[in-house]
Amino acid sequence: MLSLDDEAVSSTVHRAMEEEEETTEFSDSQILRDTLIIYGGIFAGVFLLYCWLRLRHPKTYAIRNWVEGIQTELAKDQFGFLSWLWKVHGINEEDLMNECGMDAVCFVRTVRMGFRISAVGVFNMIWLLPVYYTAEESSETEDITDTVVKMTIAHLPSGSSRLYATIIAAYFVFGYAMYLIYEEFTWYIEMRHKFLRKTLPKNYTVFCRNIPKEYQNNELLEKFFARSFGAENVLEARVPLKLPQLEKAVAEREEALDNLEHALAMFQKDGQRPSYKAKQDKKKFCGKKEEVDSIEYFSHELEEANDDVQTRIGNLQAIASGSSHLEEPATKETGKSRSFKSAMSFVGGSEDGQVYPSGFVVFKKIGTASAALQMVHHQQPFAMEIVEAPDPDAVFWGNIGRTHKDLQLGKLASFAATSVLCIFWTIPMSFFASLSNVEAVREDIDFLDDLFNDYPGLVPVFEQLAPFFVVIFNAMLPIILEKFTLLEGPISSGVVASSTFVKLAAFMIIQTFFVSAISGSIFQAINDIIDDWTEIIDLLANALPAQGTYFMQIVIVTTTMGMIFELPRLVPAIMAALRNCIGPNLTEKERKKTAFGLRPITDPSPFLFPKFTSQLVLYFMVLFVYAVISPLTPLITGMCFLFMMSMHKHQFIFIYPAHFDSGGKLWANFIQIILSCMLIAQITILGLLGLKKAGKQIPIFIPLLVISILFSMYIRQMHFRVAQYLPTHEALTEEDSLRDKEFDFNFLRGAYVQPALGVDARVSPDDSLTGEKEAALAEFVEKGVDKQSDADIEQTVTAAVTEEDKDEKGEENEILFERAEEGNQGADKGAVAVDEAVIEVDEGAVEVTP
Repeated sequence: MLSLDDEAVSSTVHRAMEEEEETTEFSDSQILRDTLIIYGGIFAGVFLLYCWLRLRHPKTYAIRNWVEGIQTELAKDQFGFLSWLWKVHGINEEDLMNECGMDAVCFVRTVRMGFRISAVGVFNMIWLLPVYYTAEESSETEDITDTVVKMTIAHLPSGSSRLYATIIAAYFVFGYAMYLIYEEFTWYIEMRHKFLRKTLPKNYTVFCRNIPKEYQNNELLEKFFARSFGAENVLEARVPLKLPQLEKAVAEREEALDNLEHALAMFQKDGQRPSYKAKQDKKKFCGKKEEVDSIEYFSHELEEANDDVQTRIGNLQAIASGSSHLEEPATKETGKSRSFKSAMSFVGGSEDGQVYPSGFVVFKKIGTASAALQMVHHQQPFAMEIVEAPDPDAVFWGNIGRTHKDLQLGKLASFAATSVLCIFWTIPMSFFASLSNVEAVREDIDFLDDLFNDYPGLVPVFEQLAPFFVVIFNAMLPIILEKFTLLEGPISSGVVASSTFVKLAAFMIIQTFFVSAISGSIFQAINDIIDDWTEIIDLLANALPAQGTYFMQIVIVTTTMGMIFELPRLVPAIMAALRNCIGPNLTEKERKKTAFGLRPITDPSPFLFPKFTSQLVLYFMVLFVYAVISPLTPLITGMCFLFMMSMHKHQFIFIYPAHFDSGGKLWANFIQIILSCMLIAQITILGLLGLKKAGKQIPIFIPLLVISILFSMYIRQMHFRVAQYLPTHEALTEEDSLRDKEFDFNFLRGAYVQPALGVDARVSPDDSLTGEKEAALAEFVEKGVDKQSDADIEQTVTAAVTEEDKDEKGEENEILFERAEEGNQGADKGAVAVDEAVIEVDEGAVEVTP
């Protein structure tokens, strides 16, 4: 038996251990308070720093105000230190669509929709908080002492009549969400049809996949569709070719041109002709090198490359059109052209010239293109499959020629890779989520239990790092999933964005939300679900109330980290600074070019719509589930949505150009996913009500679930289809409006020619580097105007060269100098006409008359 002293010591030790355990337990209130202090402080500091930087460095934070090609009038006014937060909302939505694109407007409206639903949740919070907090005590809730937890449904005892308040709040939130979706869809359909009526090449074009062999050239494919729609409605057809050798030749020519321009710039800067160490035998990988004059060497290289590219393009164009007459440049030995077989060998043998089983068909009427998209064109499944054409500049030409079998295997590989990743992604996600529940971690991981006992101060650190790790890991997902998407053979960046978004959204729902909710017993949960899939409802109902604070942390951390990387533009600014120090920078062309993966500040990366829209899916999922379970959640999501609305709208106006606008196609995918999220949330709440033994309240909640299911079915029937295509009536109305006008089809002709086939047959260095003024001066002297003074001649030549610089291809310049030559021949005193100026030369005096 223990003595009294031993019992006293034992009792003291026991009390000390209990006190130590209590000190290492941190309540939800403390966790949420620490999160707001830490990440709120970081947010405020970075935000104020950005507000100062944007006014101090406008060229970095208002790119669209000064960079040629992406300038917009909307970016002229930078607004004040803080006033930009609300003044950006004063910009007309139509102007925003015209300057920033429909994708940007749809994204901003999606964020606004989240804010509006959150506002309804905040309204519910006003009366739900006292209902939950002042609930009567019972044996099952007597252990709940934390303030935040007491303001959730977890504080209500089973069978409590206060669960009626949960039902009423659910009707408010989900009823308003359905109303917003319906109203937004009405707006979306109108704007989508307006976008489809624009005179863009993609709206007049369709992409045809799996073309039968008998139609695999431009002429035959055009005849096929001319027979279906009339020859007067088909403008042209383009069947792509395999062009590895031509693409290599064009790349080598571009390299030679860049090298020549760089050498000319060095000569212009230093006055000394640069030298270059060239291999004596180009066929040898490691051969002797000799020092040569850079300008002469690269001029010769460019001339040879021009001849090569010009010949290849001519022969390949003949193949695409179905012509059998291909020629090779006359040789020095024979001076004669070679045969078709020899020319085929010249353009690349078995590599270049192979016809792909796909192509683009361009129509003269927008309604004809819309009709072609909705029709079946061949009796064989998958043959002559028609899909929307992407923007010409957004085409992934490397995927255009993939066969049907190749595409199916690619989709299967992408699905398998995504599924495997989803399974393995469960491990880090469940671990990070478990860090937010220290007690659960201690039971499962012994070394962490020992660590927390030795260093109890680490407990709050891990609880704050848990959502941070989740956000960091999720940031890697878009890169990985985009690689998987490329296996599917997408034909454009828009298709990549759409497919990547669906995968990301699935990860956000399954991993970040579902796995995080049941992370405390994930493997047992999986076994239970395998045995009975209906167990998933009970699992979520049991786990979700305890994870409300954790999901609020994730929303706060995601918004804060997004702001840190988006507004101050840390990564682009660092890359631009490195680009100024690394790579060629002598000419304007060189300074605008990306080198070694470093982009200049004038070339911003495109906005990552799939990444940010998938984050919104997580926000909406958290909002739908916790708006009635934990009423504080809408307050957090509402503040985040409000700030993101200002932030992203500002960035669309001042930073991101509207390249490759899909017309809001991602918005339609988002709504389909959100409809599913609503049903998942309601089923989860229904399961929670079952656990709370709300027998009287469940019959009142079931009609809301039925209404939501019917609403989802109603929207899915026709709304998405109507938004996808331009209706015949609207197409005919558009055609009638253009009938009385002379419609110029030049913007359509050649729009879908492969880049390697569409390049100039011959290229030359920039005029500013080749001494064009001196050449023009010599030409004037030779034409008999040598009586003029040097100053007058310089004025004349400068005027001519200035006009010439307006046209990069020099076509206007040729016309102008032809006019000048005719003027000199037709008048005794001579006259030179340049564009809109007439230069009269009279007895040594030059007069410029507009």
